[in-house]
Amino acid sequence: MIELQEDLLIASGRDCRCYRHPHAPEECLKILTGHPGAKRRNFREICAYRALHSRHIDPSHLADHLGKVHTSLGKADRYQLIRDSNGQISKSLRHYLKTGQPERSQLISATHLLADYLVQNAIITSDLNPENILIQLSENTPPKAILIDGISDKSYLPVLNIFPSLRRKRALKRVRHSLGKLDPAFHYPANS
Repeated sequence: MIELQEDLLIASGRDCRCYRHPHAPEECLKILTGHPGAKRRNFREICAYRALHSRHIDPSHLADHLGKVHTSLGKADRYQLIRDSNGQISKSLRHYLKTGQPERSQLISATHLLADYLVQNAIITSDLNPENILIQLSENTPPKAILIDGISDKSYLPVLNIFPSLRRKRALKRVRHSLGKLDPAFHYPANS
């Protein structure tokens, strides 16, 4: 069992609390809160990751799911912890939109590359908001947007996802809807 202390807490949301793994600096641990619907949402997300793994999708724009462990606070899901090249934990898109650094044009480009990745790989998102997108900074490359949460389909007819063309269309629709709500400048191009 992994012992978790409050000083390891990275972030807390409606459905889960995220902790640094005390023994694996490249991992974080997500523990569900008692919020109604958190278990169901987590189940959908784990199923989505299993499907991505079975399709051999490169997780380069995702915080990959690595399995489950027991902790002093209950069961936890292990995920890749996204860090900048200097070793610091990457910050959210929302953080950088508030601070103005890196430049807005770089944030838009990084977010559009994430959107391209999601659509090309037919990854349907349930919650593509600026808190769920981390911006990974590196000295030698442009900022990279990585989705850390909200990879699931809350559709009433998920059976439609067995058809790649329909899955891709749904992924495109979700990306356009979510980025369009974020800010008009982030609108995902209609010709993609």
